[in-house]
Amino acid sequence: KTCGALPLVPHSEIIQPDRTTNETIQYICQDGYQLNGPSILKCISSQWQPAPPSCELIICDDPQSYFNGYIESISVNSSLKYLIDSVITFQCPSNLTLRGSRVSKCQINGSWLPNIPTCEESISCSIPPLPRNARYINLHSSKQKINDGSHLEYICENSQYRQKIVCRQGKMLPQKLMCYNDCHVNNEHIQFSKTFYRHREKISYTCPNNTLALSINETIRCINGNLSKQPICQSIQCTVPHMLFLRNIINTTIQSGTLFE
Repeated sequence: KTCGALPLVPHSEIIQPDRTTNETIQYICQDGYQLNGPSILKCISSQWQPAPPSCELIICDDPQSYFNGYIESISVNSSLKYLIDSVITFQCPSNLTLRGSRVSKCQINGSWLPNIPTCEESISCSIPPLPRNARYINLHSSKQKINDGSHLEYICENSQYRQKIVCRQGKMLPQKLMCYNDCHVNNEHIQFSKTFYRHREKISYTCPNNTLALSINETIRCINGNLSKQPICQSIQCTVPHMLFLRNIINTTIQSGTLFE
C-alpha cells in the first residue's frame, strides 16, 4: 500500500530521492528558515513516519539582555525580531569604554558577527618617559595622562624611527619603548637604491655587470643599524669550450666578458 498525501510543512521544499516507489521524502527549508525535526520521512504501513518537521524562522538573540550599553537597530522589521541581515550599533555610557566592534550583523546561522562588544571601565594611562634622543609628536608638555584607548606617537631624533603606543586599561602598549638606528650602506662594488635604510626596512640593491647576487632569493633588512645579511656579488664564470684546450688555454673557466678570436 502507498501512503497518502505528503505532509505539508510551511516554508519548505520536498525532495523525493526515490521517484520510482516514492518510499522516502526529504524536507529542505527555504532561505531564512531552519529545520526542526527529522529531514527524511519514510512510508511505513501506509503512513509517513516519523512525524514531519517544521521550518522555523532564523532569528538572532537580543543582545540587550547582556550588553551593558545602548543598542540601536539600523534595520528593524515589523515583528521587532532580529532577522538575518539585521544590523545593530552599540554605544556605551560616557563613563565606560566600548571594547570590540561598534556594528554587528545577524548571520544566516543565527549568530552576530562581529561578536557583541562590551562596555568596560575606562582607566587612564600615565605618559611614560622616552628613550634618549626621542620626543613625542604633537603632545603638550604639561599633559601627564591620556584617556583609555588614546594613542601617542614618538620619533627618534637620530634615526627618524617612529612608533605608536596606545593606552589600554591603564597600561601603555607596547610597554617597552625603544629607539632603533638606521643603516648606512656604502659599497663601491654594489649599487644600493639609496644610502640610508630605516629599522626593519628591506634593502634593495643590484650587482654590477658580469656579477650575480648570491642572496637574490633572500630578504635583507636593516636591523637596528646592521644588515641582517651582507649582500654579495659574485663574478660570473664561463666554461671554456673543449676546442680551445688545443690552443694552450690552461684555465677551464674564464671571467664573463672575456673575448677570444
